[in-house]
Amino acid sequence: MNDVREICERMLVTPPPLRDSAEVLAAARRSVVRRRRAGVASVGALTAAATGVVLTLQLTPAGGTALPAPLVVAPLATSSAAPAPARTPPAKAAFTHSAQMRHLLLGLAPAGYSVRDFPVSYDKDFDPTAVLPNRGLPAPRNGLMSVAFAGLLLGRGGGEGLLSANIWSTGDPKQLDVDCSAPARPAKAVCKMVTVDGVAIQVTTWNDERGRHVSASRALAGGALILSADQGLGTDESQTPLDGRRPGNRVKPRLATLPVTADQLAKLAANPDMLQFP
Repeated sequence: MNDVREICERMLVTPPPLRDSAEVLAAARRSVVRRRRAGVASVGALTAAATGVVLTLQLTPAGGTALPAPLVVAPLATSSAAPAPARTPPAKAAFTHSAQMRHLLLGLAPAGYSVRDFPVSYDKDFDPTAVLPNRGLPAPRNGLMSVAFAGLLLGRGGGEGLLSANIWSTGDPKQLDVDCSAPARPAKAVCKMVTVDGVAIQVTTWNDERGRHVSASRALAGGALILSADQGLGTDESQTPLDGRRPGNRVKPRLATLPVTADQLAKLAANPDMLQFP
């Protein structure tokens, strides 16, 4: 029990979008090393975490024979039914779902850019097929737990940026702002709500010394799906990946431009295939 308590305490990460991508990456990188044994192979990001040693997961779709269509019976003329409320998908996933998110992120990678996975790893006793959060590892009430992550490093002309997707789970809805109701941070960030295919998406953009940053967030029951595109990375993230094996300490400059648009991120955030349980 003490192990579980310690694991949960170490999983706490300050929620987005209250910190910029570089801060989140640094916090995630520090916490991931501690969290692997718990079963959360998060790397990070509202934004988040790759190179050198690349973890490649292949998602095998479940096979099976299609079931016949159910019998449809017309309701009685005297009956009336209120429309069912829109269902909000849960913030739950197994780490194996990261492969599906990575596949969809690849669709945003523009031609002419090199693409590398942000490296992730986990202990041998970690079960990547376990759906989190669960009874043994519940969502933290005073922080966030990443249950699935995919990150791509985009390179061109010696520069480097990051494209990432993360499903965050929390026991406290106030940990997340996905409706632009909280004061926008970082400073001078622009937050707006858009509707894509009937799904409300929060789009936040800002600029800092690392360049332009864009995030698209979709509210989930008990958390959020957050996609991010970053023109450049901070010194800490550029030098030391999660597995600590990236050679050299030279900080790569940011990309000349951010090659992914806010509209592209918002559309992908609304895609039900980004979720394991849409």
